[in-house]
Amino acid sequence: MTISLNDAGKRFRLDWIFRGLDVELQAGERIAVLGPNGSGKSTLLKVLSGHLSLSRGKIKFQRNNALLDADQVYPLISYAAPYIELIEEFTLEEAIRFHTSLKPLLPGMTAAVLYNLLDLPGARHKEIRFFPLV
Repeated sequence: MTISLNDAGKRFRLDWIFRGLDVELQAGERIAVLGPNGSGKSTLLKVLSGHLSLSRGKIKFQRNNALLDADQVYPLISYAAPYIELIEEFTLEEAIRFHTSLKPLLPGMTAAVLYNLLDLPGARHKEIRFFPLV
């Protein structure tokens, strides 16, 4: 997959968070987004993941040289951040079921394999709010 931004800009009300951004990102590349608090790092990542739209410019998603529609992008991109909250009243099993109803697990991955991978096979019925904060 390739994500391209051309003259991209995002603003909230009168304040530009970023603008005039031209970048092309290829699958498998590793990048670091650096800047002080409030510089637009999270906003940029939300735009790249399709969670926010641009105020100006264009974003293009391509896979195998074919342009993707917005509804084709969501299953291919994930966005995780520390301030995205889990529903604390859900059990681990309910949380995984909820998230996999929105976005399926990778081929070969099952909820049972995920519990073992997380080293939580006995915590399936424990509510999220009772997990220790790390």
